[in-house]
Amino acid sequence: MPPILVAAIPITDKMKAPQLHRLLQQVVLGLLNQNIKVISYSCDGTEVERAVQKLFVEAADERILVELPHGVYIEIAVVRGQLIVMIQDSKHGLKTFRNNLFSGARLLVLGNYPAYFEHIHALAYDDGTPLYRRDVERIDRQDDNAASRLFSGVTLDFIVKQHPDQLGVIVYLFVFGELIDAYQNRHINHAERVVMVLRAQYFVDMWLNFTLKAGYAKARYFMSRESVEIIRFLVDDLISLIVVHRDHLPTDSAPIPLLPWLHSSEVCEHVFGLSRQIIMDFTMVDLLHMVPKLKVQIQSVKPGDYGLRIYGLVCSIYLNPLTTDWSGQIWPDLASRLATSGSPFIKVSSDARGSIIPSPIDCQSVQMNVRGLAIDQRGTIGWAIGQVLIIC
Repeated sequence: MPPILVAAIPITDKMKAPQLHRLLQQVVLGLLNQNIKVISYSCDGTEVERAVQKLFVEAADERILVELPHGVYIEIAVVRGQLIVMIQDSKHGLKTFRNNLFSGARLLVLGNYPAYFEHIHALAYDDGTPLYRRDVERIDRQDDNAASRLFSGVTLDFIVKQHPDQLGVIVYLFVFGELIDAYQNRHINHAERVVMVLRAQYFVDMWLNFTLKAGYAKARYFMSRESVEIIRFLVDDLISLIVVHRDHLPTDSAPIPLLPWLHSSEVCEHVFGLSRQIIMDFTMVDLLHMVPKLKVQIQSVKPGDYGLRIYGLVCSIYLNPLTTDWSGQIWPDLASRLATSGSPFIKVSSDARGSIIPSPIDCQSVQMNVRGLAIDQRGTIGWAIGQVLIIC
């Protein structure tokens, strides 16, 4: 079914999280009172919006705790018996990762390899590059398309073949592109999505541990605090959605499919975009008058196309041979092993508490297949357990 406009009120930029939280509770409780099952609440991921989500979880009637291996704990809010997942919009997360890489205030150091803006700027001027010059000059930091191109499988393939020495950029694009692909990909199962998001979380934990052990200043050589928090939200959100759909939805009716790419704030942005097409600088009265027209336009849009689609965003991983069972712990364990074994930067070992201890190793030769082209690069994306086939 198409989206439904439920409520709209004018607010100012000065409204704080407690005020917004009260408005959110009115909407959610009103829907629950009408027996409408709310599964998720999505935000763009600004500081205030994340604070509202935290307040909502803290004020819930109860919270379910999901424990995963290697120190990952997930809380799911329960309001009037309904589990509600707090969602960070995945495409906004992608733009955050791009902005971190482009920031002149930071030099991302991944082991022996840096990742910074000049790598991407030079890439945009290479022959046959998949990037446009407008992606690196006078950039729009809110451009979904530019972020999608940067983290696309085509760009990753190009860097691997043309600049195999830029391992910091390669791994950065691969790990965080896959994190978003876990939401946006329409052609993988949920067990693979779990591996993709947990690998990102374990990798960030490993990277942070290395940064501190090596004596680098976290504020200068690591990702921003906001982006690390957004990563944790993205990881927790997807696993929470899977848990809710698997264990807590009614079983006496037809199964409700989980389509993670629809759990986003895209629809809200789409409504604002349509409204601005009708009246560029509309008022609240204008919006109320536009509601009937907006309903017709929303119904004419194919579900999932409320924003610009991301096709084949980076990579999907297929491991062979390996039998898996989501009911056990094979997927979280596998994600941890993929994030730590064969890394081109550091070798890690985990104790029973999940702590990660870095130590230097030599790069190993990794056989892989990127977009169907066989590549044998020393130290390039060492996520190998057995044979890894990367298909974009």
